[in-house]
Parts: sequence; C-alpha cells; structure tokens
Amino acid sequence: MAYEEVNPGLPDVWTHDKEGDFIEGIYLKMKDNVGKNKANMYVLDVDGKKMSVWGTTVLDNKMEDVSIGSKIKITFEGKDQDKEYKNYKVEEDKMAEQETVEPKTSEEETSEESSEEDKD
Repeated sequence: MAYEEVNPGLPDVWTHDKEGDFIEGIYLKMKDNVGKNKANMYVLDVDGKKMSVWGTTVLDNKMEDVSIGSKIKITFEGKDQDKEYKNYKVEEDKMAEQETVEPKTSEEETSEESSEEDKD
C-alpha cells in the first residue's frame, strides 16, 4: 500500500517584482486566516502545479465575485504612490466558461440521432 501526504503545507507562493507581472490559472479555492496576519490565500492550478497568492485588502475585494473553477489572471499593477498599497487587476476568462458543455439528456441524444438518420 502506498500512502501520500494529505496536506504537505502551502503551495508555492507567487511573487511579483514589477508592474505587469501576472499569474493565470484555474481558481481552486481560498483559504482564510492563514499565517501570522490571518490573511486570505488564493490557490490556483497553473499548468498542473498548485500556486498560491497572498490576499490583500485590494485583492480580497476583487476576488469576492470570482467563482471557484474559473480561469483567472491576476496582474500586479504596482503600488499606489499616495496610500502605499499594492494594486491588482483580476480578470476572468469568459471564453473558458462558454466552452463548458452541459451534459445532454438521453432525450436530446435520441433526438439528435433520429435527425442524423433522417439525413441519410
């Protein structure tokens, strides 16, 4: 029997050094009260690897309406000069959402099969 560690710790943390740095992937979950500052942490699947992003007041507000499972892109837009906070842009890939196909009912499949037979 082979065992695998269940919760080996936090995924690698995304770091950004300059304006325009971004991370994009599938939004998997949010963990709250993480670390000494009790911050939110957002976990993304980036090309099959789990990556985490530390929440900030700005990022937390922008992530409120993002659905788990969405393909997203978080871009660092630099620090506000007056207030010294980090600013981010969060974008959802709406095309990825449209590509999700609803499963067909057996009635729909039967209807499609009969219309294909009519063409023959």
